This record gives sequence, structure tokens and C-alpha cells, in this order.
Amino acid sequence: MSSVAPYSPQHVASIYRRLLRLSLNWAVRRDIWRKQALEIRANFDANKNVTDPREIRALIIEGERQLAINRHPDPYIPPSRPGGMLQLLQLCSSCATILEWFLELDCGIDIDDTGSKFERNVPPRLDKPIDGDY
Repeated sequence: MSSVAPYSPQHVASIYRRLLRLSLNWAVRRDIWRKQALEIRANFDANKNVTDPREIRALIIEGERQLAINRHPDPYIPPSRPGGMLQLLQLCSSCATILEWFLELDCGIDIDDTGSKFERNVPPRLDKPIDGDY
């Protein structure tokens, strides 16, 4: 009966790539990230000739644990990806259009008033019912 390896090379490569991306989230400058990337590569190269399945499994579990421990609370998102700055700017421009449209309506709110922002954003109080309301 043949022994099946408890890992795949694609899984190890995935851990490597995710560790590189994770370190890029924490590094402020590219030269600092490059040093961290070289350390990550050295750790993977030091263990590339391991053949014991238990030790391989322990190394994979350690890599996954490092990913979980060092997870960034606010990771870098490329501008063109969902949630990136480019989409945020497009969203803000559409929100501005909606806001301009809303302000053009005659809703009784005077945005040029010198009151606080809370007073400006309060809808007008209706003491009397509007004609047609019962």
C-alpha cells in the first residue's frame, strides 16, 4: 500500500505566498519588507529537504499558525480590487451626486444656516398636519 503525503506542494506554496502578502501588510517601506521576505524565503529553503511526514505536517501547521497570529487588522487592498481606494472614490462620487440631488429638493433644511451640524441635519418639525393628512 502506498503512502500518501499529508501535504501538497501547492499548499506549501500557498502558505509561502500568503506569508509574503501578510508581511507586506505590516511593512511600511519596501526595503523593510524585502528583508522580511528574505527571512521568510530562508525559513522555507531551510526546510525544503524535510522528508518525514510528521515533521512536514508540523511545519505546515506552524506556517498556518503564523498566518493566524500575524493577521493584519486593516490589510492593504490594491486600488482596483473590491474595497480598494479606486472603488471607494467611485462610490464617494456617486454618493456626492445623490447628496446634491437630495439637497436640490425643497425639504425645508437650510444648509447655509450657522447652527451646529446637528441642527442643520434635523428635519423640520411639523406641528400641524399637512393638508390631506388625516
